[in-house]
Amino acid sequence: MIGRFMSDIDRARCVDEAVDVLHDVIIGLGFPQLVYGWTRTPCRVDGKWAAVPLHTRNFPAKWDRDWERHSPHDPYFRNSYVTGETDWKDVRDRREELSVEEQACIDYAADWGLHQGLTVPVASRGRFAFVTAVGDPTNGSRWQDSVGAARPLLKLVAHYFDSVVAQRFHEMPATARPLSERELECLAWSARGKTIEDIATIIDISPETVRIYLKRINQKLDTVNRAHAIARAVALGLIDIK
Repeated sequence: MIGRFMSDIDRARCVDEAVDVLHDVIIGLGFPQLVYGWTRTPCRVDGKWAAVPLHTRNFPAKWDRDWERHSPHDPYFRNSYVTGETDWKDVRDRREELSVEEQACIDYAADWGLHQGLTVPVASRGRFAFVTAVGDPTNGSRWQDSVGAARPLLKLVAHYFDSVVAQRFHEMPATARPLSERELECLAWSARGKTIEDIATIIDISPETVRIYLKRINQKLDTVNRAHAIARAVALGLIDIK
């Protein structure tokens, strides 16, 4: 499994494709959901914590609609940065020591079913990253067994994944980050005037998945809407609207 994972990561053409490969491994370890994030400044000079952009897989739809407000107070992220590998349960067990904002962050995640997690930090000079395997909330009594069995392999894949992704993609400017084939396909159909529902039917995926692809496109191209993304993609030679 590790050999195939490494070769698949090496062949990934963008961060999102690499995250998809990592998610397959995480599922194989018994965790249905995945979070990957990285930042250059976890804690700013003014003492405030950064809101870290996240790549997630298999999270509930619209889970992040109010996450921006909670992100700078995420105690799981803070604990992994300060003390290292973090089992979310250990953070919740000392809830009384947390700030009101940190407690609210925990509650927000739990309300979306994001209750059990193991965060593996990956620190290097000038950046900090982490991979979190998120578990099934109904698996409470077996959580420790799952973590114990998966921890060594999770640490290995997290460090290898981030080393490859950091070297190949993180130094690229936002306007040059490559789009996956599916993202290009969605954007090309958008440029032809197709709606989200049209695109979903044409390429046989759900409308929600199309929305996710379009959201990723805006993030990668540093654009604010579909029209902006189409214009920038054409300027970069990524799509042709003729």
